[in-house]
Amino acid sequence: MLLVVVLLAGCASSAPQPAPTPTPTTSQTPTVQASVPSELLPDEDWLLVDATVTPNPASYRVTLTFSDGQVAGKGPVNQYSGQVSLGPGTIQTAGLASTKMAGPPERMAAEQAYLQALQTATIWEVGDEMLTLSDATGPLLVYAAPDSAAAFAASLVGLSAKQAKAQIVDEGYEVRVVSVDGDTRPATMDYRPDRINLTIVDGVVTKATQG
Repeated sequence: MLLVVVLLAGCASSAPQPAPTPTPTTSQTPTVQASVPSELLPDEDWLLVDATVTPNPASYRVTLTFSDGQVAGKGPVNQYSGQVSLGPGTIQTAGLASTKMAGPPERMAAEQAYLQALQTATIWEVGDEMLTLSDATGPLLVYAAPDSAAAFAASLVGLSAKQAKAQIVDEGYEVRVVSVDGDTRPATMDYRPDRINLTIVDGVVTKATQG
């Protein structure tokens, strides 16, 4: 009887044990959100109209386009692209790269400032056909939606005063010149969505805003 008990115990100890269940591991690689919120107008070009960085790149027709997991556009000199992760009101870019064309020093400096600001931005907000990218300290870059009045106004920069005024009238807006060669003209503070305000230096439009 003792022998039988020992043999049974030996068989029990040698029986195969079930393999341990692997512990799930969490990937440390950040995921890129593919979908683009409709407010960000996927695959359409936002036009930069203002910036708080120096040198200000807003006069170089800089654009920004969102697509699935990607951000791209035209800088002051080069085309750029990279990854983007978007949440409700949040943005994070990664791997921004640009083409390697050279340009005037002031444009190259503005491009560097722009790309740095785009990488720094953590917050997005859309309202009144305007997109604002900010960080914890405040707004960095402001864009106008395509075909908006603000985008049209920005497109006038670099034109002669005569050309700009003609285009404004053709588009059905009212023209107001607010500054000529540094001399500020008297102007009321009311907001008019059908009005374009021009700043002119040496006969050329250097700034144009709606309102």
